Amino acid sequence: GRYDTMGTDRLATLKGAAHLNGHPVLVFDGGTATTYSATDCAGNILGGGIGPGLQSKFRSLKNDTDSLPHIGAKDVIERVKEAVESGNPLPIFATNTQEAMIVDAFQEFAGKGRNVIEAWLEKAYKSSARQKAGTKLNTEHTVLVTGGDGDILQLLLMHDHGRIIEHIDKGAEPKYEVEGSKHLIHYGVTAVLVEQVRLKRNRADFCEAVNADHVGQRVAKMFDVEADDGDNVYRGRVVKVFEAEGGKKEYNIKYDDGDEEDVSLDTLFDLMEMYRVHGEKHKKSSKKDKPQRDVVAKKAEKKEAVLSHTEAPAKGVKKQPTVIEQPAAKKAKTMDPIAVKVNDSKPKSFIRQRVSKDFDGETYFGTIVNYDESEPPPFWHVEYDDGDEEDFSKKDLIRALKHYEVHGDDDPNKKRLN
Repeated sequence: GRYDTMGTDRLATLKGAAHLNGHPVLVFDGGTATTYSATDCAGNILGGGIGPGLQSKFRSLKNDTDSLPHIGAKDVIERVKEAVESGNPLPIFATNTQEAMIVDAFQEFAGKGRNVIEAWLEKAYKSSARQKAGTKLNTEHTVLVTGGDGDILQLLLMHDHGRIIEHIDKGAEPKYEVEGSKHLIHYGVTAVLVEQVRLKRNRADFCEAVNADHVGQRVAKMFDVEADDGDNVYRGRVVKVFEAEGGKKEYNIKYDDGDEEDVSLDTLFDLMEMYRVHGEKHKKSSKKDKPQRDVVAKKAEKKEAVLSHTEAPAKGVKKQPTVIEQPAAKKAKTMDPIAVKVNDSKPKSFIRQRVSKDFDGETYFGTIVNYDESEPPPFWHVEYDDGDEEDFSKKDLIRALKHYEVHGDDDPNKKRLN
């Protein structure tokens, strides 16, 4: 649920991020204003924040003070590039005015961003909201960054602040990854359009089905009255179909709590779609549901311990020493050959490589046309066969190569470009 004044751009970035990584989602958008927006595991919008962007901060300092200099986007990019290439981050205690302004703004974004990420990890992953059926789960705790200042924000949100400002190691760090995505809004808009096309097709097929086929099907509906467990989605079943006034077919729904209602064919489709998304009510496991293997094992260990202390060895037979079995060594993780190839190969060697990507059930093929490292972070530029374009991070490239390895036989231009 969005709140009334939430911008469509922020909604689109959330949709795009969910398509790429699943829920829960956290997106930072760096532009004239810097925003962050988040969802929980069920896709419910948690909210977010809005503040001035980098250039807005620097303009304000220039306009509202007498002696502070103007700092443009080019100045910031050049200083970031210098810090990354030299390995010398901006010092916390700067010794000239321009660096003092830049490092202060960077610290503010880095500190605020880290606080937001930690709050998101706590609220989104530990909330009572349940993942909806058929949706991906963001298991890697991936945070996405987009917008004009996205590249800089991406570095600042990394555990070591991308080594563009000094970082003090404080020990254990929360587990999360930061990725950049320049076209996140476009992904979101496209995802919505594809979803609407799918719904339209499904509704047409649904209306053509035999009425009796719908009897017995499970449905779900959201009511304003919230249940004790916080779940206001009520489930039920189609009990019968009958002819209403005017000769139209209607369907009798009986909900699990005993309530009933009659609905039209269009409404029935919406109820069945909601069930597809939400599934059955999540049942909390009780102690009775827990497996008893641990209890049995503990009893057996206890019995063995008692016997070892009470049973005396037979005469003339030496008591054998207790042999403690060592746990088997953990198997070494098998390295992903594609990930190894990407990490070990020269980045430009992937230019002209065919790749593919799933977009709401549809596979799209494309070609890597360029590798750009002029500004951090570097990326591979991809042109899809349908005319769309996209920039890949290293993680995106690995995913696309893996996807092509599985679906490459369906590529109409399978022959790799040389």
